[in-house]
Amino acid sequence: MIALWTLATYLIASIPYSVLLGKWIFGVDIRKYGDGNPGATNVYRASGSKFWFVVAVCLDGAKGLFPVGIAYWMVGIRDMGIVPIALAAIAGHAFSVFLRFDGGKAVAVTFGTWIGLTIFEMPLVM
Repeated sequence: MIALWTLATYLIASIPYSVLLGKWIFGVDIRKYGDGNPGATNVYRASGSKFWFVVAVCLDGAKGLFPVGIAYWMVGIRDMGIVPIALAAIAGHAFSVFLRFDGGKAVAVTFGTWIGLTIFEMPLVM
């Protein structure tokens, strides 16, 4: 069960939403902007829109929040069992199979994973 959940989480987190937003909404490859990173900051650089930046951050964060949060809080995968799932979310974004194992910095995904594990306890304190 943990291995299957880990694989599914990796594949979900590998979906490059920022790159897809750039192609679908703006018709550009966001990796041609800024530092060449397929992340939310380059969505902002390509679009000039804070709205699309926030959309990209939320989509990237959701890649960590939902698979990890559901596994932890609803399925009941706890203790060391949640570790590979949480790491798969981060690794999926940083080493996306859909981008030939090139990916983003995984900041939003890491924050989303953290929220999924704590259900906003620590992020609200910050």
